[in-house]
Amino acid sequence: MKSSIYELRISSLNEGFNLTPENLPALALAEYIDTLVKLLGGKKYSSSFTFDGLKQGSAILALKSDEYDGEIEKKSNYLDKLNDSLNRNGHKAELKKDNKIIYLFDGQPENKYVEVFQEASFYGQVIKIGGKDETIPLALKDNEGNIVNLTIKDKNLAKEISKYYLGQEIECKGQGILRKGKDHKWFPAPNKFTISSFEVMEDISVSEWIAQLQALPSNWKKETDPNKVCAEIRGNDN
Repeated sequence: MKSSIYELRISSLNEGFNLTPENLPALALAEYIDTLVKLLGGKKYSSSFTFDGLKQGSAILALKSDEYDGEIEKKSNYLDKLNDSLNRNGHKAELKKDNKIIYLFDGQPENKYVEVFQEASFYGQVIKIGGKDETIPLALKDNEGNIVNLTIKDKNLAKEISKYYLGQEIECKGQGILRKGKDHKWFPAPNKFTISSFEVMEDISVSEWIAQLQALPSNWKKETDPNKVCAEIRGNDN
């Protein structure tokens, strides 16, 4: 059986940003590979797919199979999962089989997100910063492994943040569009949330943090019966 080649040509939703294999985040790539294999092969043929390279032309992810030669299932949940993943990373894509387009992922949610404009803070390690556009893309990886995509317009601020690339975690503050996803969590809309300042997070252990918290001045330490005081504060609300 002739090998079938499937290619996912990935590009940025930001027309001013040129996505390449060199600036495509590794975590996003891993997520795309995992979802694409499940979309194409299902349980039966997933193990037959091998990585066939990451090529130029925006960023083209190529997979090959010597066993599977079918088409994608248009009702597959993995279509939505891949599209959601692309949207979360600010990407869109087209899927080709043997150089023929078989599906377009516009990177836009099938159901509109709830959106608000407000100030917010995001924490994490800097895993990507920089670009050729006027706006500078920034990606943080939070404690749960989620990728948070942000934007910087101040070049001096970007230079300061770049000092912490793959280093100590930072807190980024700014304002812009936040979206509420299907999991009811809020995340910044791609290219629509701008950072105005940042702070370096203290690199301390849990025991040190508890000690600092206990050291804060408080009148509760003087109370011999805290439960009685709480009951008096609540009054007759029971």
